[in-house]
Amino acid sequence: MRVGFIGAGRVVSRIAKAISNDGHDIAFVLSRKPVEGATIFGARHIVTLSDTGFLNETDLVIEAASPNAVKEFAPDILEKCDFAILSTTAFGDAEFAGKVEAIQQRTGNRLTLLSGGIVGLDGLASVGKQLVSVEIETVKSPVMWGLENHSDIRVLYEGPTREASKLYEKNVNVHASIAYLSIGFDRCKSRLISDPDAKAAYQKVRVVGEDFGWTIELHSTPIGGVTASLTPRAVLGSVRNLLNRG
Repeated sequence: MRVGFIGAGRVVSRIAKAISNDGHDIAFVLSRKPVEGATIFGARHIVTLSDTGFLNETDLVIEAASPNAVKEFAPDILEKCDFAILSTTAFGDAEFAGKVEAIQQRTGNRLTLLSGGIVGLDGLASVGKQLVSVEIETVKSPVMWGLENHSDIRVLYEGPTREASKLYEKNVNVHASIAYLSIGFDRCKSRLISDPDAKAAYQKVRVVGEDFGWTIELHSTPIGGVTASLTPRAVLGSVRNLLNRG
């Protein structure tokens, strides 16, 4: 299959190399830093932001850039092919989410939320509408939150996931994915904690149904910026599943 990418960072580089080795073709890489992108992927793969002709012969586009990139390109992409995204906080914007859902229904093209720093999204989606409550807690170091270092443990936010997605749009894609696939951004509850002693990113998800429920706890070592070590592994696995499904 021919696969395009939005973003040219660590996650995209790893996925592109792996699926190329699997026999798939890199259709394009769209990057706001084309010189850096060309260094990694070669100039022939880099496209400009204003050109959408590259979508005509693309089977799947993978985003690992930003919520703004999702909002900017999702409508054009879903008119032509399938789209898989990592920056799921974009769907905290209800108007945008409705627009994208309408395009999917009309075209039959699929939008997939990629598993990043969490597991179990398929199971969550299968019972999402039957749930009573969903709570997510994330603990990270100040640097992973993009904050100056501090000595005390701080609760940065506690409340509906929709507001968390606005305040920390690059940090809470796990929260956004869970909210979108379950009871929605307004009913899903988020708790964000900055702990200077945190050596990893910690996620705790508590799901409650009328007569069932589960709790997931996991940790993932930081590998740079807001990204933790589970993310590229989980994204690659999700992408391979999509490509195998065809």
